[in-house]
This record gives sequence, C-alpha cells and structure tokens, in this order.
Amino acid sequence: EAAAACRASLAELSPRIAARLVRDPSRPTTRKLRFVSEHFSTHLLRADWEDARPAEGKGEKALIAQALAALPRADAVVLSDYAKGVLTPNVIRAVIARARELKKPVIVDPKGHDFAIYRGATLLTPNRKELGDAAHHPVKTQQQVAAATAKLARQVDCKAVLVTLSEDGMLLHVKGQKPVHTPAYPVKVRDVSGAGDTSVAALSVLLALGAGFETAMRTANAAASV
Repeated sequence: EAAAACRASLAELSPRIAARLVRDPSRPTTRKLRFVSEHFSTHLLRADWEDARPAEGKGEKALIAQALAALPRADAVVLSDYAKGVLTPNVIRAVIARARELKKPVIVDPKGHDFAIYRGATLLTPNRKELGDAAHHPVKTQQQVAAATAKLARQVDCKAVLVTLSEDGMLLHVKGQKPVHTPAYPVKVRDVSGAGDTSVAALSVLLALGAGFETAMRTANAAASV
C-alpha cells in the first residue's frame, strides 16, 4: 500500500519529476505516521513501519546502476541519508566518485557518527548533535560549532560544512574562509517535519545554478522557515 501511494504521488508530478524507483520485494516501503496536537500545536510522536537493513546483492547493484545512469543529466547530487538501508557505503562511494569525475556538486544530509563514508562530498549539512558526534567536539557555543565544522571539513575532505542550529539559524564553514552565521526567521512552529529536507533542496538548487555557498545558505534558511 505504501509503495503504491509513493508511485502514485510521483506519477502526479510527472514529467517535472522523473522517478527512478528500485523495487525490492523482500522489504516494505518505509511508512511514517506523525501525531501532532491540534490544541498545543506540538509534534507529539512518530510511528514508523520499516526494514532498515542495508541493501545488498541485486538491490544494491540496482541502486548504484540507477544513480549512475541519472548522473550525467543532473546539475547537482543530493544524498539524503535516513539510515533506512538505501545509502550503503558502496552506493555512497560510487555516487560521490562518479559525481566528482563529472564535476557535479554533491550535497549530503548525513546520518550516523562516522562521516568518513561521505569523504569527497562538496557540502555536508549535519545538525548540531550530528556535528558534535561526528567531529568529537563540543558544540554548545557558536565558537565551538565553528571549530567543529572546520574540524569536520578537514576530516571528510569537503569544501564546506553547513550546520543547522534549529532556532539559532545556520552556520557555514567554507574552506579558507571565515565562518558565516545567519539567524533563524522567527516563526510559530506546529510541526518541524520537512524543514530539513526543504533546506537541503533549496541549497542544492542554488548550487546547481552556480550560486555561492553563502547565497545558497541564506536561501535555504528562508525556505526552511516557510
């Protein structure tokens, strides 16, 4: 049922979005259900139905083949890692390697504590906690966040790190430049779902168009607030 709903939603967006779906009959399509309080306007909890085992065998090979086939037509590559089993180390390495050959920017929304698998990406977009865990560095103050982003950029050999700081906005580190901080727009938040994905999407579009990192960050910050 979830797979059918996903295919139908993507079909409605055709031809603006060309879906390259890989089907694996051995696992379900991930489904998420969010519970939001109408009275208090807060996100209460989320229930997931999923199988987060890493893809393997034919499924993993099909994912790599689909991604590499799509790359020549893309102006930017987004690896949005939800740790649901799709972005295995093999898939990540294959995509980043080919994108670098084609000189395409690679934007990674990472997961986990070991960001070494994203080595060579153009831009990483961790949140505060993910940054601290990956860089093994305190991230309570803005100065600590700036130091941690620089450390992570060196470790992962990427051009830039953009850390999202929730109500404190965003901080951008670009290799060889001073860090840039942009405050968040004050908005009343009922449900935070989608803000991170919206931010990464806006970033990627701007970088695909040839904009600089700071312009892309400021656009992403505004898009996330909407």
